[in-house]
Amino acid sequence: MVQLHSQGVFRRRRKSATEIGLLATLAIATLLCGLSIREVVGGRSLSISSTLLTKDWNAVKADAANDVSMLPTNVALSSTDQHPDQQQQHPTIFRQKKPTIHVLGERHSGTKWITQHLSDCFNHTAQVRRGLTRWKHWFQEDGDYSENQIGKTALVVSQFRHPLQWVKAMHTDSYHAPEHFNLTWQEYVTKPWTMPRFGKDIDIDLSSNETICQYKFRPSQVIPCLEVDALRVHKDREVFPCYEMRNDGSGQPYDSILDLRRDKIRNFLSIEHFRFITSFFAVQYEDMALRGTQRLVENIEGILGTKAQCIASGPQRLSRRQLPYKYVEYMKKHVDWETEALIGYHPDQEFDSISTA
Repeated sequence: MVQLHSQGVFRRRRKSATEIGLLATLAIATLLCGLSIREVVGGRSLSISSTLLTKDWNAVKADAANDVSMLPTNVALSSTDQHPDQQQQHPTIFRQKKPTIHVLGERHSGTKWITQHLSDCFNHTAQVRRGLTRWKHWFQEDGDYSENQIGKTALVVSQFRHPLQWVKAMHTDSYHAPEHFNLTWQEYVTKPWTMPRFGKDIDIDLSSNETICQYKFRPSQVIPCLEVDALRVHKDREVFPCYEMRNDGSGQPYDSILDLRRDKIRNFLSIEHFRFITSFFAVQYEDMALRGTQRLVENIEGILGTKAQCIASGPQRLSRRQLPYKYVEYMKKHVDWETEALIGYHPDQEFDSISTA
C-alpha cells in the first residue's frame, strides 16, 4: 500500500524474512553482549554500529527533467553523457564496499540534471551511476549485474516526466528512434515503435539467448541487435538506433510510444523488488523543480548515514510550452492513466499552455 504524505513523499516499507531473522539474532546478541540496536522511528534504515542493513522502500514523489526547454532556468546540462562500457558478465556478483546511487529515466526525463546534482551531493561517499543493469533509459533486468557495478548499499532513483510533456519532447527530438523523425504528432503517437532489421541483423537467430546485443539485450529484445553507426535523420541530426521490443520476450514491437511508456514505468517501479537494492525512489520532474530537491537529498542522507556536500536545489520556475488542443485531447484519451497513477500523474494536471489548434 502506498500512502501520499505531505510535500509529495511516497513512503513504502517492509521487512524481508532474512531481515526478520537478522533482527532476532541481533536481539539475542543484545541480551548476551549488551549490544545496542536502534531503529529510526518512521525512518529509512536500521542502524547497527553505523551499518545500514535494512531493505526498505522509500518512494519520493519529486521529479527530474532532461529536455532543455523544461529545465529550471538556472540549471545547466553537462555537455557529455557517455554510455557506460559494456562489461563482461560474471557468475558471481562482486559488490563493492562504496555505496552506489543508480539513476534511471527515459529520454527527456532529466537524468543529466539529477545525476549531476546527486554527484555534487554524494560523490564524497558514493558512486553515482547512469543505469543499473543496463544504460539508464532502457528496460532493466534483475540479476544481470557486472562486476563491481553495484555497492553493498545500493539506491535507485527512477525519475519520470508527465506523459503529455514527455511525448511532446520525444516528438521534437526522438533520439535512438530514427524512424520517428519528421512526423506529425498524429503520426508519431500512432506509428509502431520499431524499424526494419538491416545489415548483419537480418541473419541473427532471434530465438537465441546466447547472442548478446547492444546494451546487453538479447536478439528478441531490441532492433538493431548489433551496434551500428549513427543514422542521419536530417542534415543536422544523426542518431544511434535502439528500439526496445515488447518486454515479454515475444520479439514483437510496441504498437506505439504510449505502450512503450506504460511498460517502462512498470519495469522501473519493479526495481524496488530487485536483489541487492537497499532503497528505491520514484521522482517526478515537475515536483522536484517546483518544490526543490531538499526532501530527496535528506532521504538519501538518512540511508547513507552522511551529510550531503551540496546545497539542495531550491524551487525553480518552469518554462511553459504550448500544446495543441487536439494533441491534449488525444493523449487524455489514450494514455494508460491507471499506470500513470502509480507515479502520481493524472489527466487533469496542466503544466503547459494549450492552444486552440
